[in-house]
Amino acid sequence: MAQQKYDCYLKAKGPKLKIDNDFELKEYIEKSIKEDKKSPEVVASGIKKALKPNYVREQ
Repeated sequence: MAQQKYDCYLKAKGPKLKIDNDFELKEYIEKSIKEDKKSPEVVASGIKKALKPNYVREQ
């Protein structure tokens, strides 16, 4: 019974995040949200733009 309950909690928890392996990115995201008060959407958008190879920056 206890094992079934434990297994149920593990399924609800979900898989381990891929970002756990990239400490620099993780720290950047945490700092941007907590200290710089940026929304998660703004941080994600900035990361996507920085990683996109054909992104043309407007000046």
